[in-house]
Amino acid sequence: MTERSVQRGAAGLYDPAFERDSCGFGLIANLDDLPSHFVVETAINALARLTHRGAVAPDGKTGDGCGLLIKFPFGFLREVAKNLVSSSRSALRPEPYS
Repeated sequence: MTERSVQRGAAGLYDPAFERDSCGFGLIANLDDLPSHFVVETAINALARLTHRGAVAPDGKTGDGCGLLIKFPFGFLREVAKNLVSSSRSALRPEPYS
C-alpha cells in the first residue's frame, strides 16, 4: 500500500476537506536570516518540479514567470567590487624599470 492511497484525517494544520486537484507553490525559507546554499539548492529543486502544473509554455522554453526570490547580498557585492577596482588599478600601473 502506497502512502498516497492511505486516507489521513485532520491533524495539525492539515485538513483533508481543503484538498483540491490543483497545485500551490513552494516556499523555502531560512528563518534565522543566514545565507544558506542548501536553501537555494532546495528552492531550485522545488522550482524544477513545478513544470507539471503548466508553468512551461508549449515551446518548452518559456514559462509563467515563476522563479526564486532571494535576498540580494549588497554587502558582499560591494566588497567584491571594491577588491576588483583596487586590483584592476594595480594591474594598470606600469611596472617600474629596474
